[in-house]
Amino acid sequence: MTTDLLAIKKIIKKKTPNFRRQDQYMVKLPENWRRPRGHASKVRTQKKGKIRRPNVGYRTPVILRGLDAKGKQMVTITNVEDLKQLNDKVIGVVSANLGLKKREVIAKAAIGKKYIFTNFKPETIIKKVEALKNASQKKKEKKKEEKESKKTEVKEEKKEEQVKPSKPVKAPQPPEKLIKTARPQKPRKGDVE
Repeated sequence: MTTDLLAIKKIIKKKTPNFRRQDQYMVKLPENWRRPRGHASKVRTQKKGKIRRPNVGYRTPVILRGLDAKGKQMVTITNVEDLKQLNDKVIGVVSANLGLKKREVIAKAAIGKKYIFTNFKPETIIKKVEALKNASQKKKEKKKEEKESKKTEVKEEKKEEQVKPSKPVKAPQPPEKLIKTARPQKPRKGDVE
């Protein structure tokens, strides 16, 4: 029965039009569907040859809702405990919100078993994580080498400074007294000489 319904679902999907907004040809408006509200709108009144409106008739059969194209149920996986739900009839969909650390944990748990995922390959995830770890390790080693080389350079410079013969230090001499010389002042307007 489900195979017949899957065939029907395929036919329905082929026949469903691309529901788009009435004035989508305008550059500013996106294509996603909005209900037409104009009093003279041909789409609102459902005239022939105009854009089709979404209807209940385009909906998939109740039994097939939430199933993939092969008729298997899909379950979102957010942690390792969700893997227990997977079997021959249930497919896993790893949540897009998961970070790489949790994906790695799920991949390690799933690698021995024969779980089926739609958007997830455990082997590739583990390879990716290993590559990232190796890259970060190389980066750390490079930084360490740079630090050590800088330290050795600084030590060598200090040794060179110590090896150089120092010039005899002269005793500080008292500063010569500065004599202030008075500047000649300019005569003002009202002054009499």
